Amino acid sequence: MDSVNWSDSLFFIPAYGAFLVYFFLGLRSRDVRLASVAVSITVLACAADYVENGSLFHLSGNPDVASNWLSLLAWATEVKWVGLGIANAIGGYVLFTSDRWLYWFAIVPCTIGIAAALITIPRPAIVGPYLSLAIALGWVAFLLVDLRDSFSRSINPN
Repeated sequence: MDSVNWSDSLFFIPAYGAFLVYFFLGLRSRDVRLASVAVSITVLACAADYVENGSLFHLSGNPDVASNWLSLLAWATEVKWVGLGIANAIGGYVLFTSDRWLYWFAIVPCTIGIAAALITIPRPAIVGPYLSLAIALGWVAFLLVDLRDSFSRSINPN
């Protein structure tokens, strides 16, 4: 478990954090206020992911002993997932309001992530196993938008 957390901390969190931050920085040409909010929420979610991993590191040595690390783990996990869901929803909304009709479809996968994150608060057993996939749907939409924009000949970002 510790090797997975180390990999998460050293590689995955910086990778997804950088991808999302740069995606939202690119969205500033469409809506500077919402894109800036999404950058801040992404940074908060990444920080919460590091707190989650730190809690897991402390718990892995003595998983059966009750401690404050377990409470911190629950809070950090929810902050991370809800934050990533909100960032997805913001990105989907900004794309939905753009002039490119193809981007209107981004609202669907981006909304699934926030819906799943919010459902896990009262009912974690129902959606929890699928939460990372629900969030990843928005990231796939963002990646497709990035790829499309990278090869677009248009200078107009909208």
